[in-house]
Amino acid sequence: MNITISTSDSKNSWLNNDYPCLVIYEGISYKSAAAAYEASKIDCSIEECKSLYNLESISYITDELLLKLKECMTSMKRLPLANLSAAGAREYTRKIVPGDEWFEKNDKILTDIIRAKFSIHNNPSMYKQLLNTKNMDIIDGTNDNHMGRILMKVRDEIYEDEDRKSTRL
Repeated sequence: MNITISTSDSKNSWLNNDYPCLVIYEGISYKSAAAAYEASKIDCSIEECKSLYNLESISYITDELLLKLKECMTSMKRLPLANLSAAGAREYTRKIVPGDEWFEKNDKILTDIIRAKFSIHNNPSMYKQLLNTKNMDIIDGTNDNHMGRILMKVRDEIYEDEDRKSTRL
């Protein structure tokens, strides 16, 4: 049996990334998985940080400190998306072209966001709904079924985690 990801208000729309729900990704709370995904495209380079704070001429700043500054500046640039809907986040990032690094990590980013969406701590009812799909195939309607495969992977990870917890008892 299959379950199809829906974009409408049907009973399966909760599988869609646009579905409104709490998603905490890299320390920021978003209103949907799609908003978190769009935010992940925003980055701040070390060069941008150096320029912004006139750090080019300072030789005693460690690489570790620069990396922390980069992470902080990236989070600050992503914050406006925290209050946006999925459509609003897509509009906000419409002109942003992510760097090559983002494209290399795209699958991991999306999988991490889906894990956050279906976390028992963030969305216990959605966590249970995903588990209730048991071993159904989740279909996204595309040829490669990319989202469906990620959802089934996350579901399988949750089942494995539940099995580990039950064997410890």
